[in-house]
Amino acid sequence: MARRQESKKVRAAAGIGAAMMLVGVVGILAIPLYGGGFLIFSILGFFVLWGGFIGEAAQRKGRSFLAFFWFSVLVSPIIMGIIVAAISPLADSAAVRESPSTKKCPECAELIKAEANVCRYCNFRFSS
Repeated sequence: MARRQESKKVRAAAGIGAAMMLVGVVGILAIPLYGGGFLIFSILGFFVLWGGFIGEAAQRKGRSFLAFFWFSVLVSPIIMGIIVAAISPLADSAAVRESPSTKKCPECAELIKAEANVCRYCNFRFSS
C-alpha cells in the first residue's frame, strides 16, 4: 500500500512538472511579448519534473520521496545560481566591453585604463 502511494506521488510530481513546462513553452511561443513570465513558469516546471525523478530514485533506494523531492526542488536553483555567479564572463560580453573608465588601444585592441598614457600590452604611447 505504501509503495502504491509513493508511485502516485512520483506520477503526480512528474505530471505537474510536465504540465508546467508545457504551459510555459506554449506561453513563450504564443505570446512573445509576455514570454518572460512564461519562461519562469517553464523553468519552475523543469525543477518540479526533475524533483520527481530525484524523488523516484530516492524512493527506489528506500528513502523518503517527499523529502528528496522538496530538497531537490529548493536546492537546484541555488546550485545553478552559484554556478552562474562563479563562471567568468565571455570576452565579448557587456561586462568586459569598453566603459567610461577604460579605452581601447589602437595598436593591439586591448582594453586599458582611461588615464593610461602607455599601453601595458604593446607599449603604444597615447598622444596627450
